[in-house]
Order: sequence, then structure tokens, then C-alpha cells
Amino acid sequence: MTGFRLAAILLGATGLSAVVAAGAVPAPAPSIPTLYERLGGVYGIAPLVDNLVDRLLVNETLNANPRFVEFRQQVQKAGLKFIFTASVCHAAGGPEPNLDDILIAARDRVRFTDDEWQAMSTDLEATLDKFSVAADTRQSVRDAVARLRLPAESGSRAIATGHRRGPVLVGDDSADGIEYQPTLYGNLGGWEAIAGIVDVLVERLLVDRTVMTNPAIAAVTTRVPKPGLKYQLTALLCQATGGPEQYIRHPVLAPHARVHVSEAEWDAMLADLRSALAQRRVGQAEQDGLRALVAKVKGEIVTGR
Repeated sequence: MTGFRLAAILLGATGLSAVVAAGAVPAPAPSIPTLYERLGGVYGIAPLVDNLVDRLLVNETLNANPRFVEFRQQVQKAGLKFIFTASVCHAAGGPEPNLDDILIAARDRVRFTDDEWQAMSTDLEATLDKFSVAADTRQSVRDAVARLRLPAESGSRAIATGHRRGPVLVGDDSADGIEYQPTLYGNLGGWEAIAGIVDVLVERLLVDRTVMTNPAIAAVTTRVPKPGLKYQLTALLCQATGGPEQYIRHPVLAPHARVHVSEAEWDAMLADLRSALAQRRVGQAEQDGLRALVAKVKGEIVTGR
């Protein structure tokens, strides 16, 4: 999302009179693009993270660390990509929420060595090469990722939202003094489980012939890279089910009313959702809750063609 800066110049009466007398109006200072904007926002950052995480999970140096292997086996890849994307977006100056506490917990659990950090840096450079990131942007990207290596701030980094974030990476958050209330978000398994559901769902939707015959939907998928679409849908479902994550609407996604989904396309989407929930082994009560939630927005989405 493009950011705008508003500069205000406060002048005394004498200074203002001089400007008016000279007939000159101070030119606004040029806006300097943020790293978030230079990378293309969430739709540029999500593919970078997607590629980087895929590299890290098969990195031989990292996989020689038994703690990393244990972490890799316990944390779903889709969830890791979601959290890492949000973290990099936030560090780059984007509107996405700060979810660093989860990645820092993972870092502290694995306890990376200097050689392992170097191996990760090598994978990062390979990713930057793949996406032809400009030389003047690379150091900023390195800094945004490297900040996760710094020691955690003193005190708790937990966000007291009253919702569980999903599987806990380090310790147990049940003793943090917060009374957690059951929500669909928590019952589904939090951000990690929701990211896994979305990962399967998006893969199914993109090859669904009924859904993809809608030219407006097909147009969105050409403008929005798949990792970005997965990130946005995960954030949307997390927020809608009662989680602390936030969905940030970006202009490239057309409003539902402009997509004009037909009844047949809606039914096909629901069938893909049922299949995704079944594949992820989601409980029946949670399936019913999610489908009920989706049904509430049908009137906004199904407008015919």
C-alpha cells in the first residue's frame, strides 16, 4: 500500500509575509519510498519469504542441528511463511502487525550458531538474486531479516489479546495471567492451523475449472502472486475467527461486488473448502463454525454475472 507523508511548515508572521511577497510557495519535500514500497508491498514480500523459507527448510547446515530438525517437524511450513511474511512486512515499514515474538521464540528454541546464521544469509542472497532485488535495496532487506538475530527485549513480548496464537513454540502461555476465552480461532488451532487450511484451499481454488472461468477471479490471480494471496486469506480468516492478526485490504484486490460470483462458482468454492478442511483433519464442530462464518458473507459475494 502506498504511503503518504504530510509535511507541515510553521512560519512566523514575518516569514510568511516574506514568502507571500516573493510570490513563492515552498515545494513539498519529495516522498522517499519505504523498503516496504520498494519491495512491492505484501505482494512483493510474500513471494520472497516463500522462496526463502523453502530454501531454509532443506538447508544442509541447518538440518545438521537436531533442534532445527525438531522445529521443522513440529511447525507447519505454511504457518511459518505466514508469520515470517508479517514480520518482514512490519520491519520494512508496512501496515502488517508485528508478530516478531513468535519468530524470536523459534530462534531462542533452536539456538542458531554463527555458521547457521551464515548459511541462512547465503540462502537470503540466493533469494534476492532470484527476484533481482536492486542493489540499493538489498542491505535494507538484510537489516530487516538480521534484526531477528538480536537478543529479545527485556520483559514479555506477548500480546495480551485474550486469544491464543496457536501452537506454542517455547514454554506454555497458560501461566501468563491472561484468561483465554475459547474462540473459533483457538479451536481451529490458531494462525498455524489456519495457514495450513488456506494453503490447501488456495491450491484447490486455483485449479478449480468452475471458479477460474470467472474472468474477474482469474484477473486477480494474475495480479496477485500465490504466496501473497495465501498470506492475505490467512490474515482474513485469523481476524474473522477471533484471532489477534489483522487483515489489511490492499487496492490490488478487487471488492467482492466487482467479482460477481455466481451460485455455481460459490458452490464450487464451498466444495473446495470442505475438501481442504477434510484434508487438514479439522473437527466437525470447527468445520461447521467456519462454514457458518463464510455463509454470512455470501450475500456480499454472490451477485451473479
